[in-house]
Amino acid sequence: MQAPIRLFGSLLFILFFSYQLFTPYFYSDNSLEKSGVEHIKSYYKLSDDNLTAEQRENLAKSSLNEEMAYSALKLGNYPESKLTGIDVLEINRNYYLYHLIVEVKEQVDHQIEKMTYRFTFDKENGGFKINGMEVVNH
Repeated sequence: MQAPIRLFGSLLFILFFSYQLFTPYFYSDNSLEKSGVEHIKSYYKLSDDNLTAEQRENLAKSSLNEEMAYSALKLGNYPESKLTGIDVLEINRNYYLYHLIVEVKEQVDHQIEKMTYRFTFDKENGGFKINGMEVVNH
């Protein structure tokens, strides 16, 4: 009787760690893209002058991982341009992370500029959050 229980426990243990290590592989491309785009929009909303400090903090903590949220709130590291559009170009999975390569249309001084960014997302507190970003080209 103990052998089936041990086998079942071992399988659950393996499944749990597989899920933790390969989390993005358990989600569809569409689901990851939708989640990523929503977090990117939230990230750009941080520059809204109409937000209270509490609203800005809640927005940062819901869309950015702990380190980025701290940086955004304490140092003011968030976009100063207004987001006008996002086009997802590519999605890549890498173990427990996933990357979205997006073309972002930003309004800067009454002009629309297109920038390509690579946003990295990881799982934190039960959901994916922005872990980092970099300019792909300019």
